[in-house]
Amino acid sequence: MNFQEVSVGGNLFWFGLALMDKDVKIMSKKKCFFNRYPGTEYIARKKVFCMIGNRMRRTFPKIFNFSPISFLIPEESQTLESYMGLHPNFVFIGKPSCGKGGEGIFLIDKFNKIPQKSYIKNNDLLVQRYIKNPLLIDNKKFDLRLYVLIAGLNPVRAYLADEGLARLCTEDYK
Repeated sequence: MNFQEVSVGGNLFWFGLALMDKDVKIMSKKKCFFNRYPGTEYIARKKVFCMIGNRMRRTFPKIFNFSPISFLIPEESQTLESYMGLHPNFVFIGKPSCGKGGEGIFLIDKFNKIPQKSYIKNNDLLVQRYIKNPLLIDNKKFDLRLYVLIAGLNPVRAYLADEGLARLCTEDYK
């Protein structure tokens, strides 16, 4: 790919939460750039992202094999139990679908070790195969947040912000 830095005139609007109707009206102005497209906050939900990822994995198995296999509980409980039985040496990570900040996350190696309270009261659970050898920086887990402005979809025009965010764990990975 060939990248080029350009200066673009217009207004930039930054929306911190899900878009409301009044926000969508602002977005309809010409020469208006914004950080969210209506409806995209939906795919940021763990459950929806898991469903999309699983569908992409089934449809394009050779291309979409970069993310760990995932299961939704309670919907895919039987499938997960069978998969765990076929792979007794695998470790899995459970994450509440509506959780944030690491709350409610646990590691398991057997289906019967899933805490029942982790997916009651309309809270689904996402269970993924745990990556035992993650990419590390100085023996610490990390994640990156990059900010991209999508200025057009046809043709695709995107701008990567000069600044981003890196989060590193405070303890070494074990």
